Amino acid sequence: MTTNNTQSPLSKLIAADKKARNFGFEWENYNQIIKQIQSETAEVQEALDNQESQERIQEELGDLVHATLCLAFFMNYDVNHILEKTTEKFAHRFEILQKIALKNGYTTLQGQPTELLLQFWKEAKKESYL
Repeated sequence: MTTNNTQSPLSKLIAADKKARNFGFEWENYNQIIKQIQSETAEVQEALDNQESQERIQEELGDLVHATLCLAFFMNYDVNHILEKTTEKFAHRFEILQKIALKNGYTTLQGQPTELLLQFWKEAKKESYL
């Protein structure tokens, strides 16, 4: 198998997945993929809980990312478009979160409790839908 080294890892994965589907290696329905995503999530948690090696955790994270992308492939969604939109969405919400933090007297959220971070995130999320 020849691989173009100039391709991004995402492009290589898209091509590999397409090749597999063209060969007949594909999911029957989205529920199977969601179960696989849940299984991969559990494997990531297990690797973290067991304090496994960085390489092992990265491997499990890779499996989780791949399973998630398989759902997008199955649904015939453009993965690059999905990633572009989610990046824009996160950046927009984060800008709102920063404004909320500043309005509440925080120039940084470093060292703040997770509850506060989540509170600001929920506020930013709500405001981004307005």
